[in-house]
Parts: sequence; C-alpha cells; structure tokens
Amino acid sequence: MRYSPFAILASLALVPVLVQAAPHSYNTIDIDYVDAELDPFDGNGWSIRGSGNIADHIYLFGQYSDVGTDRSGLDLDVERLSLGGGYQVSPNIENLNVFGQISFEDVQADSDVPRFDADGSGFGLEAGVRYAVMPRLEVTVSGRYLDVDEYFDGELGGTVGVVYDVLPWLGLSLDYDYNNIDISGDRGEDERILAGVRLYWDQLPIPGRE
Repeated sequence: MRYSPFAILASLALVPVLVQAAPHSYNTIDIDYVDAELDPFDGNGWSIRGSGNIADHIYLFGQYSDVGTDRSGLDLDVERLSLGGGYQVSPNIENLNVFGQISFEDVQADSDVPRFDADGSGFGLEAGVRYAVMPRLEVTVSGRYLDVDEYFDGELGGTVGVVYDVLPWLGLSLDYDYNNIDISGDRGEDERILAGVRLYWDQLPIPGRE
C-alpha cells in the first residue's frame, strides 16, 4: 500500500491537538466499511475521515480509503487520499448549515491489467448543505468537481448521507458516494456505499474534561 494505515491513523489522532473544539459538529472522526462498484467491478474496503474547526467557520479535513476487488482473476486496488480545508456557515434558516471546501487529491489504482493502472494527483472542489431533520438525525447533500491525472479527468460527483446520533459523542452514518471516472481514457463510474460510526471527538467522555 502506498500509504501506511498506521501513519494515517497517527495523523488523524493529532487533529484534536491542531484544532480547537467548536459547538458545530465539524469536530469528527468517521470509520466506515465501504461497498464499492468500480465500473465494471465490485469491491469492498474501508475508509477513515477526520475534520476539525481551526477558527470560526473554518475547518480542516482529511480522508483515506482503500478499496479492492478480485473478479475473474482481475485484481484491482484503489487508494484515495484527500486533504483540505473548508468554510461553513449557518444562515438564518433553522437547522441548516452550508459548506464549501477545496482539497488536494491523490489516487493510486493498481491492477494486474496495465490499462486499469492509474497514479495521479490533483484537486477537488465541493459544496453542500447539512440539515438537521430532527435533534438526532442529520442529512447531508453535496456536489463535487474532481480533476486528478489518469483517474478523475474533470469529473463531477456527489454524496448523500445521513447520521443518527445515538449518544452525544457517537453517531451511526450511512453515505452514498458517486463519481464519474476516466482511467487513461476508459470511462466508468465509481459508486460507493459507506456505513460506519462517527465520533465527535470534542464530546468524548474523557475523565477530567468539564
């Protein structure tokens, strides 16, 4: 693997040190199982995401995922890394939050069929809304633009997700993530369902915390 999972986990563990806690729920760590369709292959893997406020309305975020598939003897492994920052604001509409973000993107796709190999980096732009349907249930809808050499060649995509908070510091999450892909001229789709848990790290019941 291109990136050590231990190094990624260590980096995300530093988020609470680098950022300051804020009342809005951008101080999170998500750990997910990923069920993916990397057109035309089915696969699965895992993802870890983290974010944190560094100032009023401004946050940093990162995500790493590793998804693999083995179909008819064809091995395909896709690693994605996103690092960036964003701006979020709650307008004068109850329970609504709007955000926009920019990211550095890196993708590595390894396969035993050379034409499915890809190794590139680029950038992403994303904007969306978060709406609290009820006190414990939140829905997120966003759209994105990705431009990454050899994989996302100026492609559009988006995410629809829900989070249900079972405790002040713990939620259950479900997301549908879609992107068009272009691997060296071969166009297809990258569809993913992510199911997992969300930790609000600034709300964790740590002894001694007021």
